[in-house]
Amino acid sequence: MNVYQNRDDLVFSYLRLKSPRFIRWSILVITLVVLDLFGFFPLLNNAGSLIVMLTLFSIVGILNFWALQLFLDPYEYESGYYLYLAVFGVITTILFVLVDEQVVSHYVSGNERTYLLMVNGLLLLILTGCFHLLNRNLLYGEEYDQDKNTSANRKITMVSGVLAVLYILGHVGLLIMGDAPIRHFIVLTLLTLFTVVTTYLTTFFHRYRFLRKHVSVLEKRDAYFGLPKHLRIPEYEGDAFTVIIFNDIDMDEERFIELAGSFTEEGAEEVQLIEMDEEVRRQLEKRFPHQSIQQEGFAVIKVNRERVLKNLRELKKRTMLKSLYRNIPHQVYEETKHEAMFHLSDAVFYSTKEEEVKAFLANGGGQVRT
Repeated sequence: MNVYQNRDDLVFSYLRLKSPRFIRWSILVITLVVLDLFGFFPLLNNAGSLIVMLTLFSIVGILNFWALQLFLDPYEYESGYYLYLAVFGVITTILFVLVDEQVVSHYVSGNERTYLLMVNGLLLLILTGCFHLLNRNLLYGEEYDQDKNTSANRKITMVSGVLAVLYILGHVGLLIMGDAPIRHFIVLTLLTLFTVVTTYLTTFFHRYRFLRKHVSVLEKRDAYFGLPKHLRIPEYEGDAFTVIIFNDIDMDEERFIELAGSFTEEGAEEVQLIEMDEEVRRQLEKRFPHQSIQQEGFAVIKVNRERVLKNLRELKKRTMLKSLYRNIPHQVYEETKHEAMFHLSDAVFYSTKEEEVKAFLANGGGQVRT
């Protein structure tokens, strides 16, 4: 029986998003241990084609560079993690098959070796197909397919398990019959286990596509997905305010720093200096029809979190999940957030006196939760 209350719950359950902290450390482990240590380094002893080795070296180098980006900034590259796992699964599975062939060649040769490689390859191919079919049913099937307890999905899961066990036991049996040293036994057993896992990781192509297809659901649950850490809006106790200073744009810098400091001490999140023009005056007169709007003055803006999130969502919607690499400069993020935090339609207080602004902030300003 489907335990999810609505369609969004069902969709979100299949996204299985990981925290940036998990992304950072899992990337480190799987790249250095699984890819480099078990997948690539053993091939360095292979006296095969130089072109093949250079190709593998280039591909592994690119994956390591990609992993470094994810490790350094798992917040902004959050979506790229799921695509990385899919590509990682494909490349690492190929590397493991090559390493596996090297180890097996010590115990089997001639036609037997060819037949064994064909059987192993067929098992791995069928196993991969089962993994992808199961994920396709769960992610893109009809409502009855997406229930994890359907008969078809149970059968596919069972077949996948049997194939994985056969693949692993086949290699273990080969080493036992070949009286292999314990070192080869451990290495090949780990390789076959890792191969099953990396084969499953290739299904993350479906997860990545599913993520792109359901961005709207993702935004409802995690509005900050894919944003740099320093731009994720903090939580507040009470309301949050910003202050706009209306004055000559060439105001003395020391005076601006003094004003900004006094306002932030009373709870203002940010302070901005702008020049009064006719459009600004018109908006202020509309917000405060019973006050005389002067050339010099102060406006307190109550931060509309929904407006800030909406602006950031619109920015992400145009660029999110379309590239592996950063394609939105931090300055653009800052400008988008800044614009929403100083929106004059959200002004709640106007005065020409600094003391009145400080008193207003002291009585109702929000404080960042520590």
